[in-house]
This record gives sequence, structure tokens and C-alpha cells, in this order.
Amino acid sequence: MIICSDRLFFHPITRTEANLLMISPNDFESISGLSLNKDWPHDGLRAYLPIYVEQLLKNNHVKGYGPWIVYTNEKKVIGDIGFRGVPGANGYLEVGYYITPAERKKGYASESLGVLCDWAFSQTGVKGILAECEMKNRGSQMVLEKNRFVRIANDGYSISYELLKI
Repeated sequence: MIICSDRLFFHPITRTEANLLMISPNDFESISGLSLNKDWPHDGLRAYLPIYVEQLLKNNHVKGYGPWIVYTNEKKVIGDIGFRGVPGANGYLEVGYYITPAERKKGYASESLGVLCDWAFSQTGVKGILAECEMKNRGSQMVLEKNRFVRIANDGYSISYELLKI
């Protein structure tokens, strides 16, 4: 499954891709045909991949509700975006995203978030999407607010956001 926007392509990371990214990113690059950035995969994704592989082994329907690779027309990976598992009993997902430093401030994070939220709300049972970012991360706050996320909590360190299905 590949989703396209005006400038970007998105596809959920498969179990094979996750294993390659954990063990041999160079093999991932040659097999996938995507050009990796020196800042990707980032530490957060590397830490999550073993958990994601375990989820996929238990339930292949998790694919789509984990990390998605974000890349350009030139097949250059610029980041990732994704959910932390299938919707909970309340119908909510939690989203996170990362755009490599060299590609920030070009609207890629906002574009990616909009595309993935649209995909999520087209899935059965998804009622809302949650996100969280540090108070000092004004760029991420702007990405969320541009995509109609509403602030719902602030603990002095991070801000929680929510987007409800319309």
C-alpha cells in the first residue's frame, strides 16, 4: 500500500523492512530502492522497530498502524510518520512523526500529518487521534495546529493534542 500527496509518498514499514532497518540499513537501501538520509532511521524509530516487529508477528493487521516511510519523487527518504498501534477500545490512535533536519521547514511534516490523518479516519472504528510534543518544540505545535489538532492538556513539559473525526 502506497499513499501519495502532491510532493510525497508514504508506505507502511513491512516486517522485512523493519528487520533490515534494524540489522542492515545499507541492505534496506539496495532492496527498497530508496535513498536513505544520514539522519534516518533516527533513534526513536530504531527503538520502536523491535516492538513493531513483535506486533506484526502477533497480528499482521497492525500494518498501517505503525511507522510509515515518507519519501520524495526522487525516492529520497525524508522521515517517517505513524501510529503507536491499532485504535484502542475508545477508537483513538496516537500519532508521531519525524522529518530529517535538512528537510524541515518545507511543509513536509504538515503535509505528512494531513495525509496520514485522512487515511486513519477512513479506517473503521477510528474516532480520534492524539499527539504530544514538548512545550519548547514550537515547530511541532504549529504542524499539529495547522492540521486542526486542539490542545487538550499541558503538564508544564509537554502539550497534548487531539483531533476528532468530523
